[in-house]
Amino acid sequence: MLATAKDHRNDTEVQWQIFPATELARQREIWDTLKRQMADLPILDAEFFELLLKHFGSGRERLAVALAGKQPVAAGIFQPTGPWSWCTFQPSQAPLGAWLASGAVTATIAQTLAPRLAPLCVFVGITQQDPDLVPHPSGIMLEGVDYIRTARITIAGTFEDYWSKRGKNLRHNLRRQRNRLEREGIVTRLRVVTHPDEVANAVAQYGQLESRGWKAQFGTAIAPDNTQGWLYAEWLKSCAIRGETAIFEYYFGDTLVASDLCVRRHGILLILKTTYDESQDTTSPTMLMRREMFEAFHHEGRISCVEFYGSLMGWHTKWTEEIRQMYHVNVFRWPSVRRVRVLIKRAVPRLLCHGETANEWTAEPEAAEV
Repeated sequence: MLATAKDHRNDTEVQWQIFPATELARQREIWDTLKRQMADLPILDAEFFELLLKHFGSGRERLAVALAGKQPVAAGIFQPTGPWSWCTFQPSQAPLGAWLASGAVTATIAQTLAPRLAPLCVFVGITQQDPDLVPHPSGIMLEGVDYIRTARITIAGTFEDYWSKRGKNLRHNLRRQRNRLEREGIVTRLRVVTHPDEVANAVAQYGQLESRGWKAQFGTAIAPDNTQGWLYAEWLKSCAIRGETAIFEYYFGDTLVASDLCVRRHGILLILKTTYDESQDTTSPTMLMRREMFEAFHHEGRISCVEFYGSLMGWHTKWTEEIRQMYHVNVFRWPSVRRVRVLIKRAVPRLLCHGETANEWTAEPEAAEV
C-alpha cells in the first residue's frame, strides 16, 4: 500500500509503504539505516523488534516506512488499539516505542500516516519517546504527552570525585553494610557474563532469583521456561556474539544476591532488567553491586554512559542528578479531532490520553533503604 504527500521541510515527496510487521526482516536495512542516523542503540535494532514480535506480537501489527525520494525518513511498527486508533507496538520489554525518525514528527507524517494504517483511523499514538533522540513535536495535529522521567549517569572524571558527590547517607550506609559483611566473614564478588555460551545459564539464574520475589505474584517474573526467559536468552546470546552483552552478577559467598541484564554499544550501557534476593533484608545487594560496577566503569574507561530507561525511582536519584522527561506523541488525522479531544479532556480528565505506565525494565524496589 502506497501513499504520497509533500514533506514541507524540504518540499520532497514522501511515500508511505505499509507491510505486515513480519516483513521487518526484509526491511532491516532501511530500519537500521534510520536507527543509525538517530541513535545506534541495541534496543532500537530491527533484530530486537523482530524477536519482540515473535514472542509478543498478535499478528495484527504493521510496519510503516516513509521515504523521501530514496531516503528513509521515518519507520514504525503499529498495532490497532480501537476502531479508529493505532499505536506503536509496545510490549513492556521495550523501553522505547517502535518508532524511528530522522527528526521531529512532522505535520506531513501526521496527516498521511493514519489513513494508510486504516481507512477509518483518525488517531495514532507514538509511545515512549526519548527527547534526546526524537525532538518534541509541534503543530496543530500533533501533541506531546508526558510519560515517565528517567535517569542516566555520565561516566567522566575519577570515581573518587563521583563518589564524593553522592549523598552522605548513601556513602555511610554502604560502608556500614560492607563492614557488617566483613565482620560476618561474607566475601562479596562481582562477576560479569559476556560469553555467548554462558548467557543462557546467566538468564536462567536471573529468572530463578526474580521468581522468588514480588514479581512472581503478578506473573511478570522472568523464568527459564516462560516467554520472557526465552526472549532474553535468545537476544542476549545474539548480542554476546557481537561482544555487546554484559550480565552483572553479585554474590555473597557462593549465593547469587543481585543481577543486572545489560547490553552495551559505543560506550553506552543499558540496564535492561534488574533483580535481587529479597530475603536479604539487612543489606541492599543491588546498591552494593552498583557501587562496584560504577567504580569499575570509571577505572576501565570503556563505559561513558549508563542508561536506566525505567521510571525514575528514589534509588536512581542517589546515583545521579541527570534526569529527563520521556513522552508520547499523539498524532491526529485532522485538526478537528484534536479540538474534540481537548473538549473531552476538559470534561473527563485524561480520557484518550496515554497514561504514565512505567515499564518493568529498571523500576525495581530496593531491599534496604540506603
